[in-house]
Amino acid sequence: MNSTSSQIDPRIKRKACHETSDTYGAIVAVLDHKHRVIVCKDGIQWITQRRKSGGADRPWRGLGYYTNRKALIRACALLECEIEPAVMSLLAELPDTIGRTA
Repeated sequence: MNSTSSQIDPRIKRKACHETSDTYGAIVAVLDHKHRVIVCKDGIQWITQRRKSGGADRPWRGLGYYTNRKALIRACALLECEIEPAVMSLLAELPDTIGRTA
């Protein structure tokens, strides 16, 4: 096959797409060098994460899981980190809820 994706080892694709990977594709916001917000792999919740110290294949660990924007913003504000105003604005523009269909 000529497709580039078919030439990639599936184990590598899974690793790169894992929620705890540096290369996870659904990062919503990087709060600082130790904290970020992602959309879970199923698209049903936002997850706040903290980066573990030391080198690891999957360095990010979940701190909290949210389906409501207000709860997510409140949780981010309580983290012990300095969040840029532009990042808080980005979070404020998220939909009220995630993972629910009307």
